[in-house]
Amino acid sequence: MRKTNTSSNTGLWGGRGKEERDSFEIEMNGGTAIYGVEDRNWLSKKNYTFCLLTLLYIIQGVPLGFTMSTMPLLLKAKTSYTTVGFFSISGYPYSLKLFWSPIVDSLWFKNFGRRKSWIIPTQIISGILMLYLSASIDELFQVAEVSVTYLTMAFLTLTLLCATQDIAVDAWGLELFDYEDRHLTSLAQSVGLYTGFFLSGTIFLALNSVEFCNQYLRSVPDVEPLIKIGNYLWFWGVVYIIISVLLIWKEEKFVGSPEHKEISVKEVYIEILQLIKLENMKLLLPVLLLWKIGTMTLQPLFKIRLASNSFPQHLFAIGSGINFPIQLITSLLVSSSLHKPLDMWLIGYIIQIVLSLISMFIISSYTDPLTSSFILILLSFSILETISSSIIFVSQGTFFARISDSRIGGTYLTLLNTITNFGGTWPHFFLFYFVDFFTKEDCLQKGTNIKIAYQCSAAAEQSSSCTMNGGYCSTTVDGFYVVGGFCILFGLVMSRYFKVKFLPLQATNTNNWIVRDIEKII
Repeated sequence: MRKTNTSSNTGLWGGRGKEERDSFEIEMNGGTAIYGVEDRNWLSKKNYTFCLLTLLYIIQGVPLGFTMSTMPLLLKAKTSYTTVGFFSISGYPYSLKLFWSPIVDSLWFKNFGRRKSWIIPTQIISGILMLYLSASIDELFQVAEVSVTYLTMAFLTLTLLCATQDIAVDAWGLELFDYEDRHLTSLAQSVGLYTGFFLSGTIFLALNSVEFCNQYLRSVPDVEPLIKIGNYLWFWGVVYIIISVLLIWKEEKFVGSPEHKEISVKEVYIEILQLIKLENMKLLLPVLLLWKIGTMTLQPLFKIRLASNSFPQHLFAIGSGINFPIQLITSLLVSSSLHKPLDMWLIGYIIQIVLSLISMFIISSYTDPLTSSFILILLSFSILETISSSIIFVSQGTFFARISDSRIGGTYLTLLNTITNFGGTWPHFFLFYFVDFFTKEDCLQKGTNIKIAYQCSAAAEQSSSCTMNGGYCSTTVDGFYVVGGFCILFGLVMSRYFKVKFLPLQATNTNNWIVRDIEKII
């Protein structure tokens, strides 16, 4: 067995690089524990591993994209912003997975594989749940009042299963790639999740749109879409189960030495507490929890507002179809040139703040019917938003992978991703609530424009007492601009903090991101 080089280098990209490169050779030849696929050809192994991880991220992204992107659009047509905000609770498990990640990192069936012990069961249960939902979900959307509580609980459970699978897949990626190739885990995640969201947000929305199907796909018009919600969930439920069964025969080998000490659940939880106490983490975690507030005007408020303005569903799908290859190309370009990932992160963030301001002007100039020039502006805007999102996502993932301690890879990455994801979900309920809260509408009599004493409904104008009594609703204060303006101001303050406090973190030694002597703490 080759002796490990334990010399300490300085700098983020040198502090642990040499040490981990040598230790990786030990791992491949029977030393420290590693879980992966043995292959004599390292290049072939990298390609195979990348494809495997990408596939697992794709099937994770399908239900996540449907829950977090597609369902709010479908619900907004029949409910209020507040109700959509309530449904956003279904995405919380993905943001809170840190609480059970130590269990995923520490408990498994040794004869089955450390990561497969969690990936396969969660995927099979997810598939069964999607098959169950497929039998009744179309009927739920046909009634006057959608059972949002039932849908929220069902998709919350599905997100919980996807989050658990994500913990195991994230950790598996760290174990399969050398330190120098860890950016490939971020790339696989980016490509996989983008593809999953593309399938649920673009392909499904297009095939679920009667207008799109009749205009582009049918010679004889019909009143039904090509694919209903139930059809889509049934298909992916079957795919989930098939992939999970095939994965059983995928060998996951454990190569360990007598010196290797397995980390208990208790030790991992204690290490999380110690990680949070690190000085670097005290600077990083608050940023991850708050920074997305500055871009909330862009996502999700802008897209939901377009939907509430009766923006054609099939145009969402066409725009996403154009953006999909742009996402992939941007991810590839960014991942191959990330020496200072936080610098790129800040660039992407500033672009999104500027786009948030532009989005408010786009909404204010919205006209029906849509003009070709407006659609062109919206498409250009969407492309810029896609590029900035890809820059942020890949640079963030690369930074996380480089500072993570592979001993508890699932938990370490989950800690960072949990705070980041929670930072992107916890504001949703409050944002949607305050959009409704600040929006003021008067009921005016048609023809005379005289104010009459009837209420306008936040859920849908046609269901309000105003329209049923011969009036129409006129907006006097639009909560979208109030909340959107606050988010932009917050983002400007946050970008300043980014530059002063956040960017220096990428120059620190990687040893500053690791908890030492955990046995002494216990």
